[in-house]
Amino acid sequence: MAAAEPLRQLAAAGRVPGPRGFLPPYEPLRRLPPGFDAWEEIAADLPGRFLVGRIRADIDALPELDPAPLGDGPEIERAMLLLSFFAGAYVHATDPPGASLPPPLARPLLAASRRLGRLPILSHASLAMHNWRRLDPTGPVAVENLVNLLGVHGSTDETWFLTIAVAIEACGGEEPARIVRLETAAEAGDAGAVAGELERLADTIGEITVLTERTREACDPHVFYRRVRPPFSGWFAPGVTYRGTDLAEPLVLAGGSAAQSPLVQCFDAVLSVEQPEAARGPHRDMRRYMDPRHRRFVSAVEESGAVRRFAAATGDPAVRDAYDGALGALAELRRVHMAIVNDYIVRQADPGTAARGTGGTDFRRFLGGALAGTESARLGRGTS
Repeated sequence: MAAAEPLRQLAAAGRVPGPRGFLPPYEPLRRLPPGFDAWEEIAADLPGRFLVGRIRADIDALPELDPAPLGDGPEIERAMLLLSFFAGAYVHATDPPGASLPPPLARPLLAASRRLGRLPILSHASLAMHNWRRLDPTGPVAVENLVNLLGVHGSTDETWFLTIAVAIEACGGEEPARIVRLETAAEAGDAGAVAGELERLADTIGEITVLTERTREACDPHVFYRRVRPPFSGWFAPGVTYRGTDLAEPLVLAGGSAAQSPLVQCFDAVLSVEQPEAARGPHRDMRRYMDPRHRRFVSAVEESGAVRRFAAATGDPAVRDAYDGALGALAELRRVHMAIVNDYIVRQADPGTAARGTGGTDFRRFLGGALAGTESARLGRGTS
């Protein structure tokens, strides 16, 4: 079987993410159907409840609702959005964080996460991908036309941070389909198509780099680190107990992180970037937080490897230059991301304390390793 065959099978089955890439093809639901008003009432005032310190008491008092009657797609995703946000606010309402979730939250959160095939915590899939609406419903999914549906801090800094993440995903809306074309063209030895698609891939990565840098426009580093970041963070050791569920042990989980974006992971996969061990393990672990369909797509791209094989074997300088150009664009994205992390996390942490992002990984080793792997993947002229 050809290396790209799993991708062709996904395409034939209509399982290539689109038309907005990895964003949902529908507009995220803004309210659950009748019967779930108790959750919506908490959501409507979540920043205020969190600010005045009553979020735990209010969630403790929730009636226990079962998400089973909710429909697939928009409804169950809205439930996961609300419940995972509630969990982040509940655990991180204090410093140090709480160690457990109450049954009225833990049970439906676990049920929703199992139904969706994701982990029971606020991850990129909910934090960004299902947490947006367009100000002009007829306009584009672009940063100037977006606001988030739910937040904890309630500030413009939080809104900007979240909508930048959505805009990045929207910017890469054509990339899953492009990647299938690229892998197929590489298998067929179509040098012109491969070079052209690689050049367009590099252009998209460049646009995402510009969006990443735009984080600085309306999200203050101090506000981000002290206020926006904590509720989006993960469950650090010794973990969080889901009371009233069948989970026997506390869970240690990562919070929402750009590393959980299937779009960014697809760039590594299609270019066959081999990362050092310090980055490889955390990189793979972040796939557990993705939508299972997205996880399968990333894995299928990674298993193919057709683009690098063709680029390395061909004598066509246009292909090799386009391949190295895409790697160069990805390396620049990582340099910009590292600079953002340095300013928004490392420089904001108290002296002598561990600077943690929302994902909870050693991001300096992780991002540094990812950058090193990207740069070392370049072929250069005459390299085989």
